[in-house]
Amino acid sequence: MRKAEFEQKYLGEKVQIELFDGDILTGFLQKTGAERFRNNPDLYLRRGFYCLTETLESQDCVNFLIFRFSHVQKIKFV
Repeated sequence: MRKAEFEQKYLGEKVQIELFDGDILTGFLQKTGAERFRNNPDLYLRRGFYCLTETLESQDCVNFLIFRFSHVQKIKFV
């Protein structure tokens, strides 16, 4: 899957992701650098990464973990 296809299909959706190190996370897929994360420098200043939030409106990521597209091994809708 290409990055553009990944973003189009999964951004803003509730997903379960398995990362390359075996971590499994569940939440709403968000892209860092978005204006909504302006008050959270960890998520606003690091562009080109992704995170999972507990709700669509939340500004905190699940487990404080951000990752790149290349770190994703498996993804599915929840």
